[in-house]
Amino acid sequence: MHLSLNPLNPLVVVVSLLLLCTHVYAASANEISFDEAIKASAQIPKVKAAIVDLEARTIADRDLPSDRGRLTVSVAPGRRLSPTADTGNELRIGISQGWNLGDLSKKRHAAARAEHQVISAERRVKALAARMEAALRWFDLRLAEQAHQLAQAELSIIAELEATIIRARKAGVVTRVAEAEAKSAHANAKRLELTLEGERVAAALALCVAVGVLPDINLRTAGPMPAPTIPPEAEISRLKHKTEQLPQIALRRLQSVASL
Repeated sequence: MHLSLNPLNPLVVVVSLLLLCTHVYAASANEISFDEAIKASAQIPKVKAAIVDLEARTIADRDLPSDRGRLTVSVAPGRRLSPTADTGNELRIGISQGWNLGDLSKKRHAAARAEHQVISAERRVKALAARMEAALRWFDLRLAEQAHQLAQAELSIIAELEATIIRARKAGVVTRVAEAEAKSAHANAKRLELTLEGERVAAALALCVAVGVLPDINLRTAGPMPAPTIPPEAEISRLKHKTEQLPQIALRRLQSVASL
């Protein structure tokens, strides 16, 4: 059997898509630590697109004209015709170059630098926002997992209690009211467990989006909770002054400059 490897072959396209999906899904492990989630957030499409935009703008800015215009060379071959005997072939060559005396080029470069700084700040803002989103979604999933585990433990205890009361009821030790109350408590515990399981699944899917992997309802957190150390009072005061350099604040400042 001969299989053509033409890229337009439908079978080749289907196999390629399956391999791509398999590769992408491999990035979605069933467990993810806090550090892994922060690292993976740098690969989501929004952040990578911002990097591509910045690179494209950097390349485009290199082609901005300078004070001097482009050097132009013109060549005009022809034949000289004259009523006198001075006739023959003729070649005219001209060289010209413009010169901008209005500082327009400097203003263009200044505006381009300001816009480049804005795009760079936007990239940093998106990267920071992606890291914060991944961190929050990781915490949400960890809390949802803990709540669901407690509900499962409570459901197990209530189910055992219900079974004990049913056996006691058959032995005539307890009343039907006690049996009904045990069944009601079991139903309420089961409903709570299902509700918290749904919240855990929703948190897992939200974390999948934040770290840029395919949806995986079985995704779970791994490793310990992050435990950052609280800096001393002097360090906190110094960090407050550094807030001016945060990407969001720098972006607003650069946007105001670029709009002038």
